[in-house]
Amino acid sequence: MSQNRNNNEEDQLKQIALVVRSLINSTKPPCTLRDILVDFEEFEGCPLPTRSLGYTSAEELLAETGEFSFQQRKCETIVTAKPSEKSAHIVALVMEQNESYKSRKRPGSRDSSESCERAMMRHFNSNRQF
Repeated sequence: MSQNRNNNEEDQLKQIALVVRSLINSTKPPCTLRDILVDFEEFEGCPLPTRSLGYTSAEELLAETGEFSFQQRKCETIVTAKPSEKSAHIVALVMEQNESYKSRKRPGSRDSSESCERAMMRHFNSNRQF
């Protein structure tokens, strides 16, 4: 029974590593751990299962896979996927991409990615008559 559990956890770690590697490779560096956690939940529909797999932190879980390296910059943890032959061409393509319009915006400028619902609520609340 415990052998099945170990195999299941091993399979989960491999799947998590695959998803996280894809998230990192599709983003221009630097890629923060916080960004990965947000993107993982967005794409997988659930948060990274850190505690349920017996880890105390997301960094510990990702380090266990052996596929990522970590650096501390200021107050952020930067995560890098260790090179693999399968993903090298994707990384090269992402690195050659032009900077997106969203990332060129000045800090503090209004983000056009604001959700429609939030924009409508803000508009509704600002036009209320008391």
